[in-house]
Amino acid sequence: MLIHIGSTPTLVASSVDAAQGILKTHGSSFSSRPNMSIVKILFYGGKNLIFSPQGEHWRKMRSILVTCLVSNARVKSFRKVREEETRNLIGVLEESHGSLVDLSALIVKLTNTIICKVAFGRVHSGPKFTNLLKEHVEMIATFSVGSYIPWLSWVDRLTGLEGRAKKGAEEFDVFIEGVIEEHVNKKGGAKAKGDDVQDVVDILLEFQNENNIIS
Repeated sequence: MLIHIGSTPTLVASSVDAAQGILKTHGSSFSSRPNMSIVKILFYGGKNLIFSPQGEHWRKMRSILVTCLVSNARVKSFRKVREEETRNLIGVLEESHGSLVDLSALIVKLTNTIICKVAFGRVHSGPKFTNLLKEHVEMIATFSVGSYIPWLSWVDRLTGLEGRAKKGAEEFDVFIEGVIEEHVNKKGGAKAKGDDVQDVVDILLEFQNENNIIS
């Protein structure tokens, strides 16, 4: 079934055969993400792996992801981080001595800690980083009128959504630039190139240098 959300044609698969046809037979025709204005603001024109349209740029990013970041050897290299944080969680449960604990909150904290250590090499504690992530997720989930009806894009400015997105993108840029600078300036630290585990930023910076990629 074909419906239109504003000026955006949307195909609804209402049967198994239709879904199979979309995902397998015509997968390349339906693989690109929607062209959303807020996503463009938050993610550098929609050039990241998740929102980038299928093409040479997307294939290069996927290749980097598969070969450098999520290969079997790379995933195994982060095992120590996962085991350490899991032990910490078990320790918290043991110390509770049978009292009530918010297990959901502990699991969320466990996941966030592992992701931060794997990606950045350390945990960025405090409300600022958490709020940045929450703000990004909320804005992506917020309905953007301009994404579906371009001539009404002024509504997003009127509601403040576009301004929030620009402010959030700028703040996240400052955070990421700080993380990169921290890694570039790191000399003889616990995670120098010769150490057992490199975090994701280390890996990407090394890939950039080896392939003469200009940031």
